[in-house]
Amino acid sequence: MRQVSERVVNDVKSLLEKGHSTREIASRCGISNATVSRLAKKHEISPKCPVNGRPSLLDERMKARIVRYIVIDKLGTAVRVKKALFEDHSLDISVKTVQRVLRERGLVAIEKPKKPLLTPRHQRLRLEWAKAHQFWTMDDWKRVVWSDETKINRFGSDGRSWAWKRANEQLTRDHVRQVIKHGGGNLMIWSCITWQGVGYVTEITGRMDKEDYLHILKSDLTDTLDFFGLNDSKTVFMQDNDPKHKSKLVMNYLNEQVYEVMEWPPNSPDLNPIENMWNLLKQRLFHDYDAPPKGMGELWDRVYETWYKIDTDTVRRHIESMPKRVDAVLKNNGLWIDY
Repeated sequence: MRQVSERVVNDVKSLLEKGHSTREIASRCGISNATVSRLAKKHEISPKCPVNGRPSLLDERMKARIVRYIVIDKLGTAVRVKKALFEDHSLDISVKTVQRVLRERGLVAIEKPKKPLLTPRHQRLRLEWAKAHQFWTMDDWKRVVWSDETKINRFGSDGRSWAWKRANEQLTRDHVRQVIKHGGGNLMIWSCITWQGVGYVTEITGRMDKEDYLHILKSDLTDTLDFFGLNDSKTVFMQDNDPKHKSKLVMNYLNEQVYEVMEWPPNSPDLNPIENMWNLLKQRLFHDYDAPPKGMGELWDRVYETWYKIDTDTVRRHIESMPKRVDAVLKNNGLWIDY
């Protein structure tokens, strides 16, 4: 093997460190490609592969502009960013390029979650509620009895559902969400949760009015408070602002009770931990059974059985999130939070 002079070795090392290709270095130094590779290995210098293709149209300033379109200007989608780049900077790039830049800068695409409408007034009231409760301790939150109603569909959720299958695999029962023409029916239920566990659950037959709701308060709520020994002045009862809940008939009754009634901000299910219990109930109803219920009676039996199987630790875990929920509302200036 022909010896290579020290000067050539130094030239090869310098060119390698500057990123020149093996072929280019061999030509400039009058040696073989193999010799260049051998010297690179000996001196532990990795040859850099040449960059092919046309130069990028985006410099760092323009990449930052793309992020600003999303974060500051709230354009929302890569398609709208692409259009803005063309209109503002005469820059024509693909939507995929915009998406790649956003991913590189740490942004992720999400499916927009459904959230209740928040007017400026709603936002202000949520923020005021959060400020009023920002210094509550866990001992304070443990006193709250959280109540709500929810709808249970016989054939599962109203939302989207997903499944994986092989490309050529035929559909099986696991791959579809079975429905029947004109729907399969549903039932409405009311219940509450406490630090001690889930409260009494009751089925709401027909369209609930203020008299029906008052009956629930006098029976199921009172039974829950008595069962857990909570019917005293230290208890705080939470209900939302449904017109039935705020009717004069109901409020007159609640004002006569020894327990306190919490003022609740409008359109704020994300602040109520019982919503997490409803989600858990529905998941278990339609994952723990091999087939849908044959009728509404069987659906109610499943609801009744599944609700009372929710353990106290699970309930407490969600109630313990209340300080974080309050803090999130404050940080988001009264807008929606991820609960």
